[in-house]
Amino acid sequence: LRTQIQVSQLRLHRNEPERINMITATLLGQEEYAPLKSDGWSFWFPEQASSIAADVDFTYDIILWISVVFFVLIVAPMVVFMVQYRRRPGYKKKPSSDHNLLLELSWTVLPTLILIAFFVKGVWGYLDMRNPPEVAEEHVIIAEAYQFGWSFTYPNGTVTTQLELPVNTPVKFRLQSKDVLHGFYIPAFRIKHDVVPGRYGFTWVQPTAPGEYRLNCAEYCGDGHSLMRRNVIVHDKTWDEVMKKIEWKYDDPEHSRWENGQYIYQIRCSGCHSVNGDAKTGPTYKGQWGTSRKTDQGEIVMDDNYVRESIKYPNKVVVEGYQKPSVMPAFDKILSEEEIGYLIEFIKSPEEDPNANKPDGGA
Repeated sequence: LRTQIQVSQLRLHRNEPERINMITATLLGQEEYAPLKSDGWSFWFPEQASSIAADVDFTYDIILWISVVFFVLIVAPMVVFMVQYRRRPGYKKKPSSDHNLLLELSWTVLPTLILIAFFVKGVWGYLDMRNPPEVAEEHVIIAEAYQFGWSFTYPNGTVTTQLELPVNTPVKFRLQSKDVLHGFYIPAFRIKHDVVPGRYGFTWVQPTAPGEYRLNCAEYCGDGHSLMRRNVIVHDKTWDEVMKKIEWKYDDPEHSRWENGQYIYQIRCSGCHSVNGDAKTGPTYKGQWGTSRKTDQGEIVMDDNYVRESIKYPNKVVVEGYQKPSVMPAFDKILSEEEIGYLIEFIKSPEEDPNANKPDGGA
């Protein structure tokens, strides 16, 4: 299925994002993936939206146009000389080639100096990109990659599946992978860093323009690689205001138990379990509650106790047709009993909150 999506996307014209959205939505039905859109596609880079973007573009432009100038200076005379001095009847070649010391020194020394200048400019830019200002240490976000998605953990403990940042505030990222090699790549910010399993990576950014941008995985990580895209929202707010905006509180009276469960699903379960019937790494949640499932322990009804045990101890009972030992991590020390209860409420009816229209919200 995912291979079909990738092939379909490649065949579509780059200026037809709406058709790409339609195909992706039809085949996947997944809201966790950021929709494809043009993002200001052009021959050059996308818009500049970070403090280092202008310097990166300047370095690139200098290298590009100097290369273009030298290409013309070399190739144009070469073509002329090929025509003018081509082999023809009556022409006798000289016994030795001409020698011009000044010309030879010029085409050796000048390019060398230019390359040294490129190197120095590149090193300065690299050091700026690798060394965040001290204030960024106060704004550290953990970006975790997994097949096939991202999760972002903020200092206040909130976890989201899309990245939300304040404008004009340096932010540091601690990058980590749950499984294989990924790439943390935000084109508008001009930052890219490998996310290597078994070690932490670090990068930083200072967004300079409010708006919505794209985070992609820049390393092929499996058949769902092309779907590892998330939105990056830059708010015209302070760091504290953004933290307050995204903070999720289970005891908030505006949040039903189902909504709390949906929040946990999005940050913990959506990468492996679908809610639209599609098969992923694990079984879908759609239409499964109360049904009998074939497992390695016989037929078991999907009820509260079964789901609770499967969340806490995923290898105790494995649905037929899925890998054992299960690739699902044990959540007995990750989710509290209260959080498991919220998640069960969501799994019972993943399509919609059954209590949404009740006066008390079902709380």
